Amino acid sequence: MDDDEVEFDEQTFEVVETYASEREANVDARALVERGIGATVAPIPIDDQADDTPSGDGATDGATDGATSVATRTFRIEVLPQDLRRAQEALELVEPEDRPEANPEETMVLEKGPVPWKRVLLIWIIAMIALPIAAFFLTYAIVSR
Repeated sequence: MDDDEVEFDEQTFEVVETYASEREANVDARALVERGIGATVAPIPIDDQADDTPSGDGATDGATDGATSVATRTFRIEVLPQDLRRAQEALELVEPEDRPEANPEETMVLEKGPVPWKRVLLIWIIAMIALPIAAFFLTYAIVSR
């Protein structure tokens, strides 16, 4: 394995919600992406969902993918573990956490360091005065030969 390659672990994603159709899953995944949460839609093979999905949920039993002959009937939205809570809040699956109110009277102050005026002035003098004078004399010396 090269240094640039990253080993992919399928367990890095958390399931947010499962859906009966790919279209429903794509709509909600798109809504998550619009809110800055990276979401993917993945089909759930029938073997994996036999225990998870109750009968009569509108899923089609026996729907198969002709190319790989892996049966799929439901889809899931997956996100990274650190985005799971935000994704659930965005899809209104859980109540949002209480966050402290922002104080509008409190202004954000950026702490800037002191400006090195001596260095700025020296660079300005070199760029605006010394370089043009040096360029003039160099050009004069080349042209007058």
